[in-house]
Amino acid sequence: MGSPPKFNKERDILVEPPGQLTDTLLDPTSTSAGVFGGDVVALRLDVDFSDSGYLASSSGLRFGDLTVCGLTTSAYGDDLSGFNGTNVRGMIDDMSTVLGGSSLPVGLNVADLDDLASDLTAAFDGGTPSTWAQQHLENGACGWHQGDVTTYGQSEYGSTSVGPAQALLKDDYNSVYASTGGIFIVGSTSSNYIEFDSGTAVHAYLPQTGPPGALDGVLFDPTDSSSGAFSVTKQAQNLHGGEREVGPPKSDADKRVIEVPAFLAAKLAAHLRAYVGPEPTTPAANIKGETPFRASKCARLYLAAHLGPPRRSRYSPRVIRMPKPPHSPPASARPLPR
Repeated sequence: MGSPPKFNKERDILVEPPGQLTDTLLDPTSTSAGVFGGDVVALRLDVDFSDSGYLASSSGLRFGDLTVCGLTTSAYGDDLSGFNGTNVRGMIDDMSTVLGGSSLPVGLNVADLDDLASDLTAAFDGGTPSTWAQQHLENGACGWHQGDVTTYGQSEYGSTSVGPAQALLKDDYNSVYASTGGIFIVGSTSSNYIEFDSGTAVHAYLPQTGPPGALDGVLFDPTDSSSGAFSVTKQAQNLHGGEREVGPPKSDADKRVIEVPAFLAAKLAAHLRAYVGPEPTTPAANIKGETPFRASKCARLYLAAHLGPPRRSRYSPRVIRMPKPPHSPPASARPLPR
């Protein structure tokens, strides 16, 4: 096949069309190969200088080791897919063979190969990846392969059946978040966020199925960020001398999920911001003239959400008395532990 003329985009001039060598030459200033000869020479220099460490590479990659991928048809409508999976060194070998006068691959012309050579030499011009490079050069084999990278979705992390994602939360959570004391936060710490302190708490929260939206409060170990549910996995006891000891609940039965109504979730979030320090052993402080929540206060507020609005005593407007429930409150309405 004949080769069409080439147009030099940088100089806006018509250049010699790409061709093949018709003789062996020493230190020529021009050849019968035209622009194709120059592009192959430049490509060979790029690979050799990269191998020798004279072309900057912050990644440590060598240009010749990159793989050509995703080629379809040339600007002339010819099929280039046969080059996919070939590294840059292999491309130079193929181009050099054609440059030396050997037969072209079936269905291709010299201009097809010259376009590829030109794209390769411009792939990282001055250290900046070209659009072509981002689309057609990869480090390693073309495409992603089994085991290259592993990820899991929230359904896998929150699965009730034993699986690799669940095992990560159970066995490796503490190691991954050791530097933060087991604390894992998502959201904005300057406004609203979710904080977890164990893989068990993360597992209890996932998966979520509600519509996407923004957090409207600070949640600690929630099971549902929309309703404000909390999982109880630890308890704190005040010891003599003002110290506080944090440990597991007294029994497995005490590890439970408490569904908190929206209004109480907001109050708890504000309380946690005011009284709870960065560590769970931080004593509660008297801040802003308020007092820390106690179980009785949480119960009073919590039961109100289930039993209706409170009625005030005619003797003291500050005393809130709850109507006696007709039956024992549901498990989710039990007072929070001290």
